[in-house]
Amino acid sequence: MASFLLKKKILYYNFIERDVYVNNGVKEVKNEAGHLISPRPKQKFGTDKIMTKIDEFLAHEQEPDYFEKLLEKQLAGINDTRKKELIEKRKAYSNNKNVYSLLMQYAAGFGKSNIIGWSALQLKDLRRNGEYVYDKIMIVVDRLQLRSQIDSLMLNMNIDNRMYMEATNKKTFQAALSSDTRLVIVNLQKFGAVREMMDVEVLQKLAKMRIVFLIDEIHRSNSGDQHEEMVSIFDELQSPFDNAAYAMASTKKNLIIGFTATPNDHALARFGEFSGYAESEKLWRPFDSYTMQEAIDDGFILNPLKNIVPVASKMLFDLPANPLKGFTEKEFKDAQKKQIYENRERIDAIARYVADLLVKDVYRQIRGTGKAMLAVYSIKSAIAYQSAVTKYFNALVQEPKYVRYADAPIHVVYSSNQDEQSATGLNGGLTEEKVLESFALKKNGLMIVVAKLQTGFDEKKLHTLFLDKEIKGISAIQTISRVNRTAKHKNDCKIVDFSYNNVNVQNIKDAFEHFSDVVISDFDPFSDKKVLDILLIDLKKSDTFNKFFAVFMAIYKDAVKRNDPESYLDFESSLKKYIDANPQRTADTKAKAAQYFTILNRIEYVIELNSRYSEPSFLFFWRKFNILYNMMHRSDDVKDPIEVYFDNQIGIIEVTTYDPKPKPKPLNVAEGAPPYGGGQFDILAIIAARNEQEAKTGALIQDFESKILNFFCYVRNTNEGERLIVKIRSHVSEAEIYDDFAKIYRRYKALNRQIIGDYFFKETEDLVDKLSDDFEVTVRNANE
Repeated sequence: MASFLLKKKILYYNFIERDVYVNNGVKEVKNEAGHLISPRPKQKFGTDKIMTKIDEFLAHEQEPDYFEKLLEKQLAGINDTRKKELIEKRKAYSNNKNVYSLLMQYAAGFGKSNIIGWSALQLKDLRRNGEYVYDKIMIVVDRLQLRSQIDSLMLNMNIDNRMYMEATNKKTFQAALSSDTRLVIVNLQKFGAVREMMDVEVLQKLAKMRIVFLIDEIHRSNSGDQHEEMVSIFDELQSPFDNAAYAMASTKKNLIIGFTATPNDHALARFGEFSGYAESEKLWRPFDSYTMQEAIDDGFILNPLKNIVPVASKMLFDLPANPLKGFTEKEFKDAQKKQIYENRERIDAIARYVADLLVKDVYRQIRGTGKAMLAVYSIKSAIAYQSAVTKYFNALVQEPKYVRYADAPIHVVYSSNQDEQSATGLNGGLTEEKVLESFALKKNGLMIVVAKLQTGFDEKKLHTLFLDKEIKGISAIQTISRVNRTAKHKNDCKIVDFSYNNVNVQNIKDAFEHFSDVVISDFDPFSDKKVLDILLIDLKKSDTFNKFFAVFMAIYKDAVKRNDPESYLDFESSLKKYIDANPQRTADTKAKAAQYFTILNRIEYVIELNSRYSEPSFLFFWRKFNILYNMMHRSDDVKDPIEVYFDNQIGIIEVTTYDPKPKPKPLNVAEGAPPYGGGQFDILAIIAARNEQEAKTGALIQDFESKILNFFCYVRNTNEGERLIVKIRSHVSEAEIYDDFAKIYRRYKALNRQIIGDYFFKETEDLVDKLSDDFEVTVRNANE
């Protein structure tokens, strides 16, 4: 046994890591000594735990009631009636029925790629009765950088590129299934969506095979615009296996292993492990975990919450410039987020602030190799930011003090669309892959992103994250984790938040408190199902259904007409007139239809549902109704939005945060609100309230700036400060000036902490060099 474990350790766990470079388009390992990579105890434990669990799965693969029998043993001592009820509930869950799944909660920076490599090697060689257990081992990646990391990992693990192949479309995926090559990298970025590869033909092949999928980061952004949401690749990959036709044809069980730092309730209930009962409710948890808090405590990653700097930009709100006569106040739209986040004057002011911070703080970090990321609201704002930051940055690096940063690139990355200039054009013709290479090789640099690279982008020298968009939940954790990697000489990381009202300060705190420890789900799909039952009855009793469903079915039953949009024109015209004539009634129906789809999406595949809930014609009818209702009530039909202006004030403010809100109460059946929110609202009162809040923000900005000016005044009026000013005018070395200024700062802090308060010093203590540069500017300006 000992020799087996030693052999396993030598074969799979230890390898020499060397730098990888590209030679004529081919990756090669540099001929250098390199350094030994061996797993940390927790990494090896996680990998071994996966392999042990797979042994259990394989031993009981032909026992469909295996997990129910396990539960029955665990419930020993509970009365028979209650035990039967709980077992029936367990049977209703789809978890591990048609495909096995393991959900691993591992903090970003834990080394997931290595664990995937170690697991893939062992799974590739796993045999039973002289035959390979898994026909294919598929490593599923979604981003260029992850794909590149896997390539480098394979090279360092001595896996020849002839031992694996890449699937980038349906054709190459099918070729991979038919080939003798057993290790396959599935590049989802090329596919676009999992459903494009998991069609009926592919599923027929998979039903006769046993495959393991290893997913590096189960979450990804849904799109490249400002409305992106995190989509679960785990969900997308599992759904085809829950298809009844596949379940009937399958004789073996495939396995999906997903790695994430941020498992949500749905993912845990669908893919997680049974944990126990709390007040008789089922709890689900990850199969294995190494949490952010553990990683921070063990020193493997930095704490991203330690240094969040809220920087506010004061706005002004006003009535539309040219409201037409006869408008009623309820017809005005409120201010839109894009009016704030795409405001050119505001972007220009923030860009100046960012450029200033880059040369005075960010690029000096990590012994002069610090880098930054700026995550923004939309492609339009990304384009504007690149132009504005470049303008101010180029002006700053004309100064001798900052000329050493002149070569630092300012790249922009987003998913291109037809309406906007391509990112490649803005990056001087560099593809995204070349941009990532350039950014990695350069000493310093700024990456401006829209959704892309907010997940899975690993650059250890990223020190500062600038945020000019709102993030929350999974997206918040994924985004702030871009800067928390450890590196030699990297002592901290920073988040500079420009979001409107600095909402990210609270959002990040809430997300961290939820995801920093082991996430355990008490998600209750059975309560959701009760609401779904009521909604199903209500929708079938609705006037909309009774008046129009039969007309709709006459078209739907005709296979030719069903998929022809023109077949529905008369039906849609009649339905539109009915919606117009019955605003309150159809608003209520719309709310119920929307809630029905939300709940169905949340619990479908988590528990087994009768086919009546997802009957295709029923769902298609309500989708048609929803689309038509939304088109008739889209916001474009409401008159001019409130105008938004930048008020020429930007600066650090103090933000008060609160403990996370309690979980919402059980769902109630939705009720519709009349279009545009009911009766008139006082547009002037809304504008007044917004401007009152902005006035408070302006006062906070001024208060912080006045504290800086008071400090500068103190510096000028001390003997040490007078000597410092002489040194500044005498062109003494930069290091000496910073050292003298820091001593004055520390003395000022000791003397004035109680008067000025902790917040000022908390926000400035790691910006002392920047304060020194700013003070130097005031000295030189006074000289001129």
